[in-house]
Amino acid sequence: MTKKNFVSLILGTIGGVLFALGMCMALITEWNAFMPGIVVGCIMPLKIE
Repeated sequence: MTKKNFVSLILGTIGGVLFALGMCMALITEWNAFMPGIVVGCIMPLKIE
């Protein structure tokens, strides 16, 4: 595994976790974090690529 592939793997994993957190923030009403969840869920996949 080259360094470039390893870095891509790590960044993709972080992006996926943050995307999932953003969607949880948007969909779990008890958290009262709908708008921040939408922002995190939409921005993170764009930042990683």
